[in-house]
Amino acid sequence: ATRVFDAARLPAPRRQLAEFARATVVVGAHGAGLTNVVASPRCATVVEVRFRDNPRSLEALSETLGLTYVAVRAAPAPGAGRDPHRDAMVAPVAEIVQVAGDNARACDGNATRAA
Repeated sequence: ATRVFDAARLPAPRRQLAEFARATVVVGAHGAGLTNVVASPRCATVVEVRFRDNPRSLEALSETLGLTYVAVRAAPAPGAGRDPHRDAMVAPVAEIVQVAGDNARACDGNATRAA
């Protein structure tokens, strides 16, 4: 099942972690919300939508946790500025779907959670 979270209406932290614990693929824009991958099983793949040269902290975290990490580069939206924290970006949806599909795995119920 696919779950989409809206940053304006996030569930309680405990529920967020429970959702990440069941995720086989996590896709999100660069930001602190992706640190919830600490609850993801080791078989999970993290797809980070990056804007320009964001810090590589999620890549390092994923590696430490034994998760598969894939970066997908986004572009500034037409007419938008170049600030990745404030300005709109255009994500390559077809590439994200392809990467997620290529990296999707069935995590069995006994999958060991990362750290």
